[in-house]
Amino acid sequence: MQALCAWCNKDLGTRPSTEPTADITHGICPECVDYFFSQKDHSMHAFLNRLNAPVVLVDSDVQVIEASDSAIELFGKTSSALPGVRGGDVLECANAKLPQGCGHTIHCMACTIRNCVRETAETGRPFTKVPAWMRRHDAKAHPASWRVRLEISTERLGSAVLLRVDDVGAAQASLSPDPRA
Repeated sequence: MQALCAWCNKDLGTRPSTEPTADITHGICPECVDYFFSQKDHSMHAFLNRLNAPVVLVDSDVQVIEASDSAIELFGKTSSALPGVRGGDVLECANAKLPQGCGHTIHCMACTIRNCVRETAETGRPFTKVPAWMRRHDAKAHPASWRVRLEISTERLGSAVLLRVDDVGAAQASLSPDPRA
């Protein structure tokens, strides 16, 4: 199995595979370890900002622990509004607005984001550029903007999970509310 650094895509050589269909796995190269963990500022927020991508640190139930500045901007939130909030509420998922709330509706069982985070938290298995679709709750928005396509990656960091937004669908340049609505 080919191994790549999840942060810089450097080739890490080959590793024995436990999954016969897997061609690529991810890890972190020594240079990225040095870069990300040798900085003088050891705050989690500063660490996430060094990743140069919208990244959110979440627990296994997809509750936000901390977020990078680029994630805060992408979601159209403030940094003080995110800790302790469930991912569906941050992303304004339509299903999170149901009476049961994010993580507790029948729709949540099929949520790609929730399932990838949970699997990574439980097994340590990272996911890379997984397509995920969601319906946004925005009563004023045009129906075409209700569905958003994301690509996400996950990696376990201690007892938490790094959730990186690799791409947002072309029809929706930002997850923040449309100022014209």
